[in-house]
Amino acid sequence: MTTNPYLLAAYAVTWVIHIVYLATIVSRYSRLKREIDELKK
Repeated sequence: MTTNPYLLAAYAVTWVIHIVYLATIVSRYSRLKREIDELKK
């Protein structure tokens, strides 16, 4: 059984997109939390 290289590339690209998306969400959340803490002061 041979593995389709395009299928592996699609999986890799999908994982990269998900990781970048999650990193963006974490970054936005931390920035928002920092702004909220500053406003509370």
